[in-house]
Amino acid sequence: MLRNALIPLLLALSPSFAFGATILVLPDGSGDVPTIQAALDAAVDGDVIELGEGTFTGEDNRAL
Repeated sequence: MLRNALIPLLLALSPSFAFGATILVLPDGSGDVPTIQAALDAAVDGDVIELGEGTFTGEDNRAL
């Protein structure tokens, strides 16, 4: 019985089951990070990069 209770606890505490963050990038630079490249640099496995509506301009927002 203890084993049945311990397995879900270990799975819940395992870092491999952690939820990723959402990194918001807005065209005016006011999101979580100022550019798409900065979001790519900050992201780790499991993260989601969300782009706001609009046109992204500037060096770190193209040829990625």
